Amino acid sequence: MARNYNDRYVRFYTFGSAAAKVEQVERRASLPNYQKTEPKRKPISVDPFAFLGSAMAIFLAVLMLVGLFQVGAATAEVRALETQLMSLQMEEELLVERYQSGYDLNEIRVAAESMGMIPMEDAVRIQVDVPAQTAEVVTLSWWDTVLLSLRDFFA
Repeated sequence: MARNYNDRYVRFYTFGSAAAKVEQVERRASLPNYQKTEPKRKPISVDPFAFLGSAMAIFLAVLMLVGLFQVGAATAEVRALETQLMSLQMEEELLVERYQSGYDLNEIRVAAESMGMIPMEDAVRIQVDVPAQTAEVVTLSWWDTVLLSLRDFFA
């Protein structure tokens, strides 16, 4: 027998009836309404070595910034002192020139010889050895050294 392709069988499948669906909706409405609660979260555990490493990195970064500010302040102070030194050297040159041009050295030598002064080459030299006190060497403990370096660092 040959197949007949004109015959088509359609199968319909329904889940229950419409009355059952209404019954489910009514039943759901009669159930207590539970609010959705978020699940409890586990506390985050922090690795103590990672925490200490991070704290050390932050501390070193702060120290580096303090050092940079100190270097910047010292550099500005050095520049100010260099300009002051240059102005003082120029003033010294002007004063020496004014002093040398204001006096005649030959007149001063003649006046000094008339008062009884002798040339330095003719003067009698006496050498006296003065005993000097010896300086005491103070050794600091390591804690005093650390305190001094920290005081100089944060000064």
